[in-house]
Amino acid sequence: MTASFSFVKTFQSCLCEVTLVHALQHYQLTFKEGYIMTFRRFFIATLILTFTLLTATACNFPMAEQSASKDLTDSPLFTAVESAFLGQAEVVKDEEIVFTLFDFQIDHIEFSENQSIALVWFALLDPLTGELLATEPGLAIAVQVSTPFDNPDSWKMTFQHQQSWTDVVWNLPEQLMNQEEKQTYTGKTQAIPHDSQIYTGYKLPWPQGIPIKLSGSIAHVFIYKTCPDTCLFAFDFWNGEMFPVSAAKAGVVKRAIWEHPNGNTQNTNYILIEDTSTNPTTYQIYYHLAYDSIPENLRTPGAQVYQGQFIGLADDTGASTAHHLHFMVHTNPNSYWGNSVDIVFDEVQINNGRPRTCIEAQNFPEYGSQCVTGDWFISQNAAELPPTVVVSSPTTNQVIDTLTFPIIAEANDDNGVASIQAYLRQDDEGWMPYGEPQSSASFFLDVSLCESNFTSTSIDVALEVTDTSGKVTSTKNNPITILNDFPCDEYNHDQECTPNPYEITLFSEVNYLGACTKLSPGEFPNMAEVWKVGSNETASIKVGENIYSILFTETALAGFQETFTSSDPDLSDNPTGNNSVSSLIVSHYPPAPSSPILPNSFIATDVDRLGIAWNGDGESYYASLVYNGELIRTKDWFADTYWELGLLSAGEYEMFVIAKNISGTAESSFTFTIIETEQPLPHVILNPLEAISPTTRILLSWSVPIAEDNVQSFVVQYRINQSQEWDLLTTIDNPTTRELETFGRPGDIIEFRIRAIALNGNSESWSVDAETRTTIQDTCQQDAYDLERQNLPEFEAASNYEIGETQQHNFCGEGDVDWIRFTSTKNQKVSLMLTETQLPSPLIVSLFDETGMILLQTQTLTQESSMEMELEKEKTYHLKFEPGNEYISGTDTYYEFKIQTQGLTFLSTLYLVLLGVVSLIFKLLNDQMKSHKAKKKNEKKG
Repeated sequence: MTASFSFVKTFQSCLCEVTLVHALQHYQLTFKEGYIMTFRRFFIATLILTFTLLTATACNFPMAEQSASKDLTDSPLFTAVESAFLGQAEVVKDEEIVFTLFDFQIDHIEFSENQSIALVWFALLDPLTGELLATEPGLAIAVQVSTPFDNPDSWKMTFQHQQSWTDVVWNLPEQLMNQEEKQTYTGKTQAIPHDSQIYTGYKLPWPQGIPIKLSGSIAHVFIYKTCPDTCLFAFDFWNGEMFPVSAAKAGVVKRAIWEHPNGNTQNTNYILIEDTSTNPTTYQIYYHLAYDSIPENLRTPGAQVYQGQFIGLADDTGASTAHHLHFMVHTNPNSYWGNSVDIVFDEVQINNGRPRTCIEAQNFPEYGSQCVTGDWFISQNAAELPPTVVVSSPTTNQVIDTLTFPIIAEANDDNGVASIQAYLRQDDEGWMPYGEPQSSASFFLDVSLCESNFTSTSIDVALEVTDTSGKVTSTKNNPITILNDFPCDEYNHDQECTPNPYEITLFSEVNYLGACTKLSPGEFPNMAEVWKVGSNETASIKVGENIYSILFTETALAGFQETFTSSDPDLSDNPTGNNSVSSLIVSHYPPAPSSPILPNSFIATDVDRLGIAWNGDGESYYASLVYNGELIRTKDWFADTYWELGLLSAGEYEMFVIAKNISGTAESSFTFTIIETEQPLPHVILNPLEAISPTTRILLSWSVPIAEDNVQSFVVQYRINQSQEWDLLTTIDNPTTRELETFGRPGDIIEFRIRAIALNGNSESWSVDAETRTTIQDTCQQDAYDLERQNLPEFEAASNYEIGETQQHNFCGEGDVDWIRFTSTKNQKVSLMLTETQLPSPLIVSLFDETGMILLQTQTLTQESSMEMELEKEKTYHLKFEPGNEYISGTDTYYEFKIQTQGLTFLSTLYLVLLGVVSLIFKLLNDQMKSHKAKKKNEKKG
């Protein structure tokens, strides 16, 4: 069957390109060879023309092997899938939250190459107004399970809440969904990590004063589930128009895409902005932008972006149901996409700066229980100008003939100046930061030429100003050039290499010898830019008494690091080693930390889960817990200001917290009391079982009417045939469990009892008598096929089966298996489906040939799945059926199945029919030619 279809597809493709002219040119009509040959050529040409017209029509019809195109929207195939989706979505409405909260409609459908699988993308509608919500579309998957294709009942939908979702997604063909997309739709739901960092300083990403509506935030994960593994902190904004998008925070362009046409459902335009003011560096992604709307000056990586700056128009490029902006922030430096991080907006007054729709707040209050009427938010993101700076000293071409000269400047900004950094450059060397950044708008810095190793006759001076919103102004493109006329070669070397209390000196040799470089506070990401002692050349270090330094073994302040608070004449015995320093930080000592601010004393109970939080300015903390005067728990140095203690026993406690930074430590403590809480013991009741169980499977269930919240675990016991001794069946550690499956043997009387263990370890008393019992029926009614073939070996015991027939079997007796035999035609493709089942576990099915060789590895079959078999030979096959659980037995363990052939496509059937017609006509023609030749021969003899 497969080979035939491949030929038909190739033949169709070729004939789509053949025209009537080509056919007649290849088979020219002529009368020179006699009327028989002429008729024969005429017939062949006519036949090719017929094939051409038929397949040309097929080329314009959505064949099973062609990719779907937009004209499928009005086709019976599209209508059938749409009807299947709308109907089956209604059925699961109470199970899939998106259909419970919203109305819905088809956005678009993508079909696989053979049109047997479809991705159904759906849009959401406001249930009150019917308004289309601008978000990313939700997804369901349709699979054709029977024929005809244009019947909605032939399509089975799979939704994201169903257990089979992951398997269905990963079985999709690559043309429909690639590996990365499959991971997105089946990955683990993004959750808030315990040590989640909150990023601040953001404003809503559109111009000031404009109201824009929030269509979804946590809905990405919990409702329409478009990126459940990465988008917990993402936001969808819209107002029905292509509204202007503004930068939520300052940064530089990392990547920009602007060339995709508006409405393109496969590709999106976006801009990615890198923000190095955070630790770690963050990346703002603005998604679904309009074609060519990103300004030209922002299309180059490295372009500066300030907060409030226009960066594009919102549109619906890519996976989008209408014009909207998808905005989120992540920390992945290797891709435009990453796991979103928790951000807050300055002007949002609810949920501590986190916008939520009212539907989200109502259904997921743990992620923010507040909302605003209509979900409308007004931005305060004003487009502000970058800062300005005026340098009054030095002046251009000023001659410097002294050891030092001052840099004096005045900066101005409407928001305020955050920092001013000086840079110096000599000859063709790169810019080097000089001194540490200053936060005052009035800038003053003394530059020491010789101590800084600036010996060139021409030196450039520049400043870089950053305002409080992150906008930057630099004078590097228009520096001030001074003329150096100070004789540094006559400057005293010892004086040159001796740091003052606020400097360090690096030496190229041990014992403070060789070339030296003095550095003031600042960051030096590349030692190659430091004159005299460059990258991997430091052998000893002197440290001023009011300063410390962190040395790194790699550039960009990376690699192994070591902190120096005092001088060291030889680095060879240090972790950093000799000649291995590539970057460093020089910094003032910070103030010693203040004492941590701990909670006031309190009283809690032994059922309260405690977590202690405090405020402090330490770099790290050490915490300890004392119980009734004895140290019971410690937590070594850590950066968090929180300690999860959990449940504590009753008694008196004292907690100590020590804050530490490089300048020292500070300690605080407080006391609290835990009192014992009298809680009632939980009481659990087993639900009654059937007096006679028709199968060996027993499903225990129970309720906890008293103190359900005080359950730690359950213990279940059983006894058989009224024994006096009880045996342990199992211990269940999950306190929310309310069912347990177990099995008995035919003829057994099995009794059960259960008790709960409380959170404090106490347990309720056992019931003296059994709480419930059942008798496993000792006989079962075999199915008709077992009765016919009992006591025969496996293959001989197989019952005969005709393809298309429906049979019902059961498993009667432990270890019972069923066999059937059937005969196939050559190259037959069939599928096995369960039409009904009473089995409590899946069915295991194996296919064998007539010699007993297994052809198809064991597959587990449920009523929702099918088993497809391609039978290449015309012979007898055997199927073995066995229960997924070896203990299953009983009259009611029946299952009903049917094997059916898979239908031929229209073109395949047409090809086979025409092939038969052609063969018949050629046989008639050959017979006629033979008769004609025989007649001529007889005439000659006559």
